[in-house]
Amino acid sequence: MIGTFGVFFGILLALVAVSVYENYSATRQAALHEAGQLTAFYRGTTGLPEDVASPIQQTIDEYLVVVIEQDWPDQRRGSLPDASVELVDEMERQIHEYKPADLQQLAEFQQLLATFDDFVETRRERIDATTLELPGLFWLAIWVGAAVNAVLIGLIIVKSRRLHLLMAGMLALFIGLVMFTTADMDRPYQGFDLRRPRGVRTRDGTDRGHANRALTRTPDLTETPSASGVPSTSPRRFERA
Repeated sequence: MIGTFGVFFGILLALVAVSVYENYSATRQAALHEAGQLTAFYRGTTGLPEDVASPIQQTIDEYLVVVIEQDWPDQRRGSLPDASVELVDEMERQIHEYKPADLQQLAEFQQLLATFDDFVETRRERIDATTLELPGLFWLAIWVGAAVNAVLIGLIIVKSRRLHLLMAGMLALFIGLVMFTTADMDRPYQGFDLRRPRGVRTRDGTDRGHANRALTRTPDLTETPSASGVPSTSPRRFERA
């Protein structure tokens, strides 16, 4: 009976751990895809006239700052972020104000719209991951299973008390580590941060250490200065200090 229960509990714990890790990985990929689509969108604006591209690029610049300094901290607290919604709407308005003058500009404009739609979709996936978590009934089953498993281990007859305690301790340690890791990854934006925070600086030297603590589970965006001193064709990025 003890062996049968251990097998079923181990299978349950393994399935839950795999499911949680897949959610964690999907959340990371969503953030990466959003950054990639936004970069492609920014570069796509370089094909537009300067008076049209410049305001859009500035809005993208502001969007990245708001996402890093407001959206991700909100997600870390478990709140759905809405600080960047207005900037997304502003980007859409700026795009639709542009009227292509020839077929080439029309083709570039259509590609830019498609890239913007992809960016909006990946942004939605990142935001949806804010409340992603394992159902409470699964956690109840895991805790009950762990308690029953501990009781059954105590019922095993072992001549050496020291050996019995060693066996029970090692098994309890392993189960505890698996449960802790699963709980940590269950809420990708709200898990325990075991890494020491480091400062984040923009190219002007401004410290953004408080933003870095919200970025520990999301991809970094770094800004590369151009030789001419004007913004490059990639979005604003941040460098690790």
